[in-house]
Amino acid sequence: MISGNDVKVLRVRIGLSQSDFGDLVGMTQKNISTIESGKKPLTNVHQRLFAAVGLLFERGLLEDFKAAAGLLESD
Repeated sequence: MISGNDVKVLRVRIGLSQSDFGDLVGMTQKNISTIESGKKPLTNVHQRLFAAVGLLFERGLLEDFKAAAGLLESD
C-alpha cells in the first residue's frame, strides 16, 4: 500500500514540484499536498496511478509518458 509519504518520495525522486506532479497525474497542487501530508486518504485509483508513475520512472519511460501527455516544454 502506498502512503502519502511514498508519493512525496516518488515526486521528489522524479524531480517535480507538487504543481508539476499534479499536472502529470491530473490533480491539483493542493490535492498533492493534502495527499503527501496524510490528510487525504489514497483511493485504490490513486494507489494504482502513483504505482504506475513510479514504474514508468524506474523503467526510464517517464519522459515518453510526459511527451505523450503534452507535459514537456518545447524548446
